[in-house]
Amino acid sequence: MKKYLLVLGITTMGIASPTLVNAQSVSYTSTQNSGPLSITPSEFPPGVYDYPTQISDRWPATFNETSLNRMFMHTFNIKVGKGCSVSAATLNMKVTALGRSEVPVNDKLGFLNNAQGIFSTSIWNQNDPSGASKNLSYNLASVPGVGSILNTLNDGTFSIYLQDDTAVNSVTLRTTVTCPDPNPYGGPVDVKGEHFQCYDVKPAEKSKPVEITIQDQFGRDKVVLGQPVMLCNPSAKIHGKKSYRIQNKERHLVCYNILKQSSPKSLKVQINNQFEGNGLQTGERQIFCAPSLKKHITDARPQTHQGSMQPMKKTLN
Repeated sequence: MKKYLLVLGITTMGIASPTLVNAQSVSYTSTQNSGPLSITPSEFPPGVYDYPTQISDRWPATFNETSLNRMFMHTFNIKVGKGCSVSAATLNMKVTALGRSEVPVNDKLGFLNNAQGIFSTSIWNQNDPSGASKNLSYNLASVPGVGSILNTLNDGTFSIYLQDDTAVNSVTLRTTVTCPDPNPYGGPVDVKGEHFQCYDVKPAEKSKPVEITIQDQFGRDKVVLGQPVMLCNPSAKIHGKKSYRIQNKERHLVCYNILKQSSPKSLKVQINNQFEGNGLQTGERQIFCAPSLKKHITDARPQTHQGSMQPMKKTLN
């Protein structure tokens, strides 16, 4: 499968240009350390807005807050396309304790989704010095005591809060969004080799059944061949602006139906040729083709190989 990587950096008020690398996963890095917070009201429970100390002309905390008793609230917006999902995410934060004489050991960091709490933890302990700073890091695929919360990010939002005597200096959310490959089998490819046109045939004389042992990449078996059912001629081809000549005009195939066989194991395979890339599932053997010589015995004069190539001036092989 082809993959692409889109790296998107958000700093304060700017958005970096995306860079295309491969074609399956999209990674975003969203970092903010100043400027207005992004708060989606529906992401936070009503109790957050009733928090008593928030009632002022500036109720939420800002980055690098210096006042006590203010709650930090922030919503990350994630680009998750249709059929896509978040496959990895990491939250990093730098925080500073605002306690004057001791660290605020009762301050809680919480993760929210659709106003529902999904994780909460203390960030300070009694051994942290007053005014301490620390870096926090959380792998959202393995949150302590909770496990993976990646599925909660698939609606395109992830919200955090920090209450209430801790300054947030910066927040960074790194996410990887994985989407189904629109063409998981790849595209058309040029495969050098002979082309054949195959025709239904009726044998002039009935052939005797023949038992043979055959083996290919799918397995080995004894089969019984019946009548010739198809004749394949080497063929020239024009495809778009490319022409393909016959490589061996004497190499024909006569294909026989299979009267008896053991049921082969069904296999899934990927094929690529000049027309497409695709996935196939194998079934029963249908025919067995043998290299053959051919001689025209009808009155009609067949077209020569040279004549069949007259309109083909551009060649690949």
